Amino acid sequence: MDEVSDLAVTALRDVLPEAEEWDAAVIDTPGDYGRGTAAAIAAAEVVIVPVPAETEALLTLDRMTEWRAGVTRRLRRRMPEQVVWYVPVKVDARQTLDNDLIRVLTERYPGQVSSPVRKVGTSATSAFAARMPVGLFAPEDGITQDYRAALAPILATI
Repeated sequence: MDEVSDLAVTALRDVLPEAEEWDAAVIDTPGDYGRGTAAAIAAAEVVIVPVPAETEALLTLDRMTEWRAGVTRRLRRRMPEQVVWYVPVKVDARQTLDNDLIRVLTERYPGQVSSPVRKVGTSATSAFAARMPVGLFAPEDGITQDYRAALAPILATI
């Protein structure tokens, strides 16, 4: 990144403190390594990384971690201290691969892995179709409970 790119990436971080009407801002980024994601990383005090229970997950996570470290090194003097959380998603507790992923994450990032979120069920799909958060659409559903359990330790750090 050059100095102009650095300014573009840090602009979001610079304007967020002016948004006094919110206690927190959640920025959902695409799964890419573009400037928008870099801007969100640069502005974040807490980074939440969903890790799907898929064969390529650890390879993708390694690439993302390396990229994030590069952004952090480049902008260190201009970034807030960060806490990173990893959330295993699309988990089927009956699958060996899924349990292995959680074990590896916990070994690599002790104290930074939330409880897992199970594979998306019909209520999540229906909530998406209704343009509602699943927590409002189906507050007692199992996946809603998974999200609450996964987010509880993360929200406690904010």
